[in-house]
Amino acid sequence: MYVELAWRAELDWITEPEGAARLLDAFPISARETARCPLYEAVEVLAAIRARCLDDSVMASKLVIVTRYGVTEGRPLGSLAEEELRQFLRNTLVVLPVSVGGYDGHFVDPNAGDSVVDVAEEAQPPSRARRRRLWVKSGSVSMVTTKAVEPANIDSRLVIDADTREDELIAEVTAPARLLLGPGWRLIECAGDANKAVVVVREVRRTIDEAEEDDASLGFRAPVMLDKHLDDARTRAEALCRLLRLPRHLQTAVVEAAGNHDLGKNRPWWQRAVGRVEKPPVAKSGQVRFDHAINQGYRHELGSVADLQGSILLNSLDPDVRDLCLHLIAAHHGHARPGFRYEAAGPILTNAVREAFDATPARFARTQATHGRWGLAFLEALVKAADVLASREEEDAAS
Repeated sequence: MYVELAWRAELDWITEPEGAARLLDAFPISARETARCPLYEAVEVLAAIRARCLDDSVMASKLVIVTRYGVTEGRPLGSLAEEELRQFLRNTLVVLPVSVGGYDGHFVDPNAGDSVVDVAEEAQPPSRARRRRLWVKSGSVSMVTTKAVEPANIDSRLVIDADTREDELIAEVTAPARLLLGPGWRLIECAGDANKAVVVVREVRRTIDEAEEDDASLGFRAPVMLDKHLDDARTRAEALCRLLRLPRHLQTAVVEAAGNHDLGKNRPWWQRAVGRVEKPPVAKSGQVRFDHAINQGYRHELGSVADLQGSILLNSLDPDVRDLCLHLIAAHHGHARPGFRYEAAGPILTNAVREAFDATPARFARTQATHGRWGLAFLEALVKAADVLASREEEDAAS
């Protein structure tokens, strides 16, 4: 059993668990900023950090954040009992404040007490819509976390009202953010107040890499209806297939996968997780945070396969084309290679979902044997590209 460890500077600024969790949801941990180690080593590291922090009330109040099955939880370091660490860390991504140490620059190390370098901005994949953090200290806004950032040493246009509350922060920081970053960025999350806060900003563009998680369905200027998004993705897939002159059977699989890839979003828990409570269902939402507590690990692409697998359309296709179409739907967010985690079934396990869940690994094996590793990955990329191109067009139309 392995644990992923990461270090973030915002956990030295924010000590309220809910706010810290929101920031990490808005600026997800990249694989490039994690250190992977066996569970027993992670326990040793956290036990050593906890021991160093216990005698310092400020350090003991700093948060450790764990993400397990899509749900993020924050706890003060001083509240962790040594005997519960193993269970606390099992199957988690762990995020620690940079000030607590635990990493020597190359490997996790229980004895490393120096601050860890925060590499969040640098570690983002270049093809992803970038995130940045803005730091608020004593009413001044900066792109860096230095103690020198004080109102007396900063452009007055980067100073916000000293009484700004958390619910007012994004509105207050909008003008300074534009001055610091220029156009093309959107403020999406914050935690803290004018005394000390962190604001996450996101580049305004849609990329193929962003098709990996449900968070790609957030942050649109206006909601996009599910039926429209499926039609748009189908149109884009048809255009890509024509340009690439794919064989007819591959075109059919790619186009039908793109035209049905998000059917599983039509579930009450997924809709509520993106802030939708009325009909018709949406594919894209203006909400900035995906509510994993409501969604409970459900993967909408598994739901899409469950909805489509017994349809008249699929039953009319050649078995190899049907297999490929269902795999492309299952894999369009990077899962289903070879299968899904058990919680992907969501809050309600139906017979159709169980069937889709059980069939996924064997279907992946069959389609990879037929099309080859790179051939299958290429076809998966076409469906992702159709999804993202449709999303870009929909966002541009709303602006």
